Amino acid sequence: MNYIFGRIVCDVIICILSIIGATIPNALAGTCDNAVAPQAEIRISKSEVQEAYDITRADIQRRAESAGKPAPWPGLGASSADMGYRAEISENAVQERDGSYCATPDRVRVVIELKNRIMHLAQEAKQKPCLERIQRERLQKLARADEQGLEEFPIEARMRSLLAQIGPRRAQTELMARAEVTTAVREKIQTLLDEVQDRTAKIRVNIADEIDRLRQQVETDPNCR
Repeated sequence: MNYIFGRIVCDVIICILSIIGATIPNALAGTCDNAVAPQAEIRISKSEVQEAYDITRADIQRRAESAGKPAPWPGLGASSADMGYRAEISENAVQERDGSYCATPDRVRVVIELKNRIMHLAQEAKQKPCLERIQRERLQKLARADEQGLEEFPIEARMRSLLAQIGPRRAQTELMARAEVTTAVREKIQTLLDEVQDRTAKIRVNIADEIDRLRQQVETDPNCR
């Protein structure tokens, strides 16, 4: 009688352990496959625009020729700026039933940086105050276009949408699975930057049209030739 009772208890324990052993991996896999969208925090950092008389008209002409296009009128300046980002990315990772790992993004903090912003004025501009003023205004408008592109683009909403597209990443090791998630997140951030820069390029085209109209007005003034 005791033997039968002990056998029954043993079978029950084995059954419970089997259920637990099967349930945990399935729960972990479900957590990975049904992971919620990651938390996203985005901040924009803009440096001040610097001005320098550090090029010549010949420099501007050479750069234009190397790019295969004419130098923008009045040809006495150029602007430069860099857009990049810094990111902190954290992931969730769980081990699957087969021993592999599944990872998903958990939190993403991004700082989009608009930096190294310089208005390069040609040294010859000092000899032509009228054109110098026009050239400075043009470069200021271009610098403003970079800011406008960031301000008008729905950065946060687009970033969350892009991150939500990232599915689980599976690999044989936890490190590899996490690395694949990090790579996927960085690719989405770069996609966001490309879209912002496309928006900025369209604004710059409008500025070029505006400068062309201004050119027609001032070319009748001998002081602005």
